[in-house]
Amino acid sequence: MKIVWYGHSCFRLETGSSAILIDPFLNGNPTFMQSGIAWDEATKGITHVALTHGHSDHVGDAAEICKKRGATLFANFELAMYVKGKGRGADRAHEHRRHRCRRRFRDHARQCAAFLLPGGVSRQPQWHRGARQ
Repeated sequence: MKIVWYGHSCFRLETGSSAILIDPFLNGNPTFMQSGIAWDEATKGITHVALTHGHSDHVGDAAEICKKRGATLFANFELAMYVKGKGRGADRAHEHRRHRCRRRFRDHARQCAAFLLPGGVSRQPQWHRGARQ
């Protein structure tokens, strides 16, 4: 497995034939902008985008990456619909609702077996507040 930190909460994980970008805040991220890494290089080969919550410094370039790279978006239902509604891609949004989250995520994860990490992947609630910008 390969892990790359692009600043703030943005990480790229590569495992098997999959590459996931977590909280893809690239454009406007001072650490990423100063790294000298090109946006196209950082997003090349991305198969999944995961969003932890809806702050702009976490959502970042999610819609553009999903559209350009054909990546599947993992996010809670409201956030997935927000990104999908931006009209810039994310057509393959994988929405989660509490009553069906575990089953749908597990079923989809089986289809993306190369993406799974030992012990699986789970989402945890965030208990802080902030307006979407």
